Amino acid sequence: MGILNSLTNKIFKNNPVNLSNFNSISKDILNTKWDLTDDFEVIISNNYATYKFPDLSINSLIEKSVISVEVPPMSSQEQDNVIGGIRKPIVRMYEQFRFTIKFRETKGEIRDFFNALFVGQQYVFPKDIASDILVKSNGSVIFQAKKCMIIQISGINLDHNTTNVVEFDVTFISTDFTNSYIKDFGTDPDYASSFDNKRKEESKKQTDFLSKLYKV
Repeated sequence: MGILNSLTNKIFKNNPVNLSNFNSISKDILNTKWDLTDDFEVIISNNYATYKFPDLSINSLIEKSVISVEVPPMSSQEQDNVIGGIRKPIVRMYEQFRFTIKFRETKGEIRDFFNALFVGQQYVFPKDIASDILVKSNGSVIFQAKKCMIIQISGINLDHNTTNVVEFDVTFISTDFTNSYIKDFGTDPDYASSFDNKRKEESKKQTDFLSKLYKV
């Protein structure tokens, strides 16, 4: 911090400013634990799998076999309207949530399990074979979706010249998104009502303010 203070003093020598806020932010940055993503948990629930594979302890297998998980992005194709020579971008329809989980294993059981689910998706109703996937980090829900379908299972490479652990990726797609602040986005038909209520509340506040102003 001494070097940092010396440097900032030289930078702002000709333009003195209050550096107390700057030093406070710097201390906060240095004291923050940034490796939060190292502690995460992935839970995959599937009713079809529980019925079809009663002897396979899939939850315990997945728990020890997950290497990494990619939390899906929130993305949308913009709608570009031009009104009166001014662009009016609108973001409405979100894209489906795509994410990938990387696994490792030695016996091939987990990949066979996902292969069975992938093939089953061709013949079973989606509501009966979709997976519920929950991703938690440090006790907080980072992502949850109750209607995840498998769209890709990567191949594996077996080689007598190496002793590497087999790794493969499973890519999922879902229409809903839940975390600690968002719930059932994409599946709740009344989701927009909460925003409508907020607009009504703001409108009422503005109306009340104007009425009081004119009365005065």
